[in-house]
Amino acid sequence: VLEPRARRWEDIGVGASYARERTLDERERGETEQISGFRFSRALPIWNNNSGRIREAQAAAARAEKEVDATKLTANAEVVASLSAMRAYARLIGELDEQVLPAATRIEEQLRSSYSTGQTPLTEVLRARTRRLELQRQRLDALRDYQLARIRYVAATATRMPATGGSAK
Repeated sequence: VLEPRARRWEDIGVGASYARERTLDERERGETEQISGFRFSRALPIWNNNSGRIREAQAAAARAEKEVDATKLTANAEVVASLSAMRAYARLIGELDEQVLPAATRIEEQLRSSYSTGQTPLTEVLRARTRRLELQRQRLDALRDYQLARIRYVAATATRMPATGGSAK
């Protein structure tokens, strides 16, 4: 980053010049003129030290630093939030796979077998199937949300995570 005080004074110019001119008059007599000079230039007003521009550049640099800090904080918050969501969805999927779905499948099978013997009405069997299918839909929703949280984590950390296949375990 350039130091804002580098442009404190307006440009100062220093230079040298040289010119040569030859003229011929009617009598074919030539005259040669040679001019050399030294040049120094300084912008007016002399008391202007560009303090306004210096403060503006300092404020822009401070603002850029604050924006970088805010971006870092946002990325860290995204990492924490996505990791937390991944853990919660992984727990939910684990409970559904290990306890809830097997129990719903057992209940549905028991009701189906009792329906075949005439002990349970068909509506109970259909209700049990609907509950099991709803639980499977919830599992798929949780798996989708887990993968979305995983994508947010990867985007926030700029790292690669191995794919989790069919489950979030």
